[in-house]
Amino acid sequence: MVKPLQASPAELPCLIFALHETIFAIDARVVLETVWLPDLAQVAEMPPYVIGVFDLRGEIVPVIDLDLRLGREPWPYQLSHCIIVLEFEGRPTGIVVSEIRDMQDLDMGGVISSHARKASRKGEPVHFVIGDVHLGDDIVSVIDHTALLDGETHGKPNARVAKSAPSFFPAATVEEKAVLRRRTHDLAQPLSSEEGTKRIGLAVFELSGERFAVDLQTISGFAEMGPVTPIPCCPAHIGGFMNLRGELLTLIDIRVILSLPIGAFSPMSKIVILREGGAPTGIPVDDIIDLVYISSTDMVETPSALRTLDEEEYVKGALSVDGHAVEILDLPHLLSLQSLIVNSVP
Repeated sequence: MVKPLQASPAELPCLIFALHETIFAIDARVVLETVWLPDLAQVAEMPPYVIGVFDLRGEIVPVIDLDLRLGREPWPYQLSHCIIVLEFEGRPTGIVVSEIRDMQDLDMGGVISSHARKASRKGEPVHFVIGDVHLGDDIVSVIDHTALLDGETHGKPNARVAKSAPSFFPAATVEEKAVLRRRTHDLAQPLSSEEGTKRIGLAVFELSGERFAVDLQTISGFAEMGPVTPIPCCPAHIGGFMNLRGELLTLIDIRVILSLPIGAFSPMSKIVILREGGAPTGIPVDDIIDLVYISSTDMVETPSALRTLDEEEYVKGALSVDGHAVEILDLPHLLSLQSLIVNSVP
């Protein structure tokens, strides 16, 4: 018989994430951080669902393929996948997920379960999902992190062996392998450089064949492109509305101010969701390339002779990422330009 679980506390802070077409939640209090999928080294004497390890600022982190742990067929890995780093028994463990969605307080009193939370006797199957709960229009499966991480996943792999192990991602292209290796290198670095300079997080994206970056502190996340509803009588740079998990997101096409070719975005396009206050806003881009962490010395100033007057305001500098030139945009300045402001009076 299906019945609500008894849970305490009634509300639990959870990190909401997607694994392919399934939406999950996990106790946010055990989440240390989230990172983009790096290159993972394979080590011996680990369970089959542990697909490798990586160095997170000197700590070796084993990584679980959640599909394998749940007894499902694994999907191919992608550069857009993330790792949620969890703390269990004082040690970090990562799980690979498709997308980080949100932070929400879930009413655990409304969780519905059709099975026992955990096996009561030796030899019985262990369930890793406590139950399901409604979150807006979605049904979210709540993970029991204790059951998920309990077992043989927390052996301390030898760092020397880990560094010499082969790649876990044999189907990756040459360019993808370079991105994975750089992510691994960046994650191994301390939060500050040796000189004590603060490292800056940047989201690198592609737009009309060119690459740009914006400060991670100016954005709240990313989303897949969904159906867009046009807005009548609006300037060309207002792309329309998109429903993002029950919230209307206004799309701003920055190709107008960047003097880039204008064309229809594809279903494979991505949305950069802005952190700015006011109405929820997103910027459509062709693809999210990577997250990188740099020091201020890694940036070079774009020669003034190559910049227009407007670019003096919204281009902060440039850098090279995997052999590609990347312009760093000052997003708040860019969106405050008069040419992007919608006037309510015609």
